[in-house]
Amino acid sequence: MQDPNQEETARGVDEITSICDQFGYGNVMDTASTLWQQKLGINGGGANSVGPCIASLVSCGCQSIVRKKCDWCAGTGKITKRVKQARDEALGKVLKSNGPERSMSRYLYASLYHISEKDNLNLRWGPDPANDVTNYRIHNGVFICVDQKRKLTEYKMYSQAFKDLIKIAKKLECEYIKLHHDGPVYDDITLFDW
Repeated sequence: MQDPNQEETARGVDEITSICDQFGYGNVMDTASTLWQQKLGINGGGANSVGPCIASLVSCGCQSIVRKKCDWCAGTGKITKRVKQARDEALGKVLKSNGPERSMSRYLYASLYHISEKDNLNLRWGPDPANDVTNYRIHNGVFICVDQKRKLTEYKMYSQAFKDLIKIAKKLECEYIKLHHDGPVYDDITLFDW
């Protein structure tokens, strides 16, 4: 269907583009969301915002003068907590603890599709005396506990690809393997299509 107001629409797009270039695209989107909520009488935010849920965002901390050029928030003044952490690390603003040292665990992060569907089903039903692989289901994935003392030959119910992941995790001294459907795919590990 052809737009009956094609010239007017094109002129409007040009005007919006000019405003976005001037004030920052993210700032324009944030302002539009705020104005729309005011017009609807909604006071609480989030329902009409674009991108991550407003509840998961924190202040970017950039100055309003340079906000439109901020690479971190793209002019919105808001970023996710993880982006803020990355920004603070990149800018050397990570707080140093005066308390006791923190305990940390390493994990291998990979695509869920590096294990077979049968492996996934074996894990889904939790620890079984026959296979005894401690795992915790997460949304669209699984955390697998890596037993450094256990031999690969003891994983009898699992595919060679599963055993390869265990072997890599052990070599990297990981305590866990995090498999997620959006996890990274590695060329040197078998990939299953299920």
